[in-house]
Amino acid sequence: MSSNGTGPEEISQPVANQDEYNLMLQLEELESLEEELEEVGFGTLSEVQAALAGYKGNPHDDQYQVLEEVRDMMTDLNLDSLREIRDQIRQLHEQLDNE
Repeated sequence: MSSNGTGPEEISQPVANQDEYNLMLQLEELESLEEELEEVGFGTLSEVQAALAGYKGNPHDDQYQVLEEVRDMMTDLNLDSLREIRDQIRQLHEQLDNE
């Protein structure tokens, strides 16, 4: 503790705008999901689910893992398509521009 009793300020700096920070985290998550969905070449959650159901390779290889991750993220975020993801990204950019 420092001599003035406030503690080490440099260790726990408060976030200036928590709402903006949360929006940025959401945006980062959505942009990551968009990128992964583009990389696997699918546009909808149902396409990803069908690819997983019919997957013939090793369920422990990288491709299968990415498909599972994409499916789980889309399900958690309640998004069904790449179009919905892009709409959410656009909306978050607009919100951040207005802050």
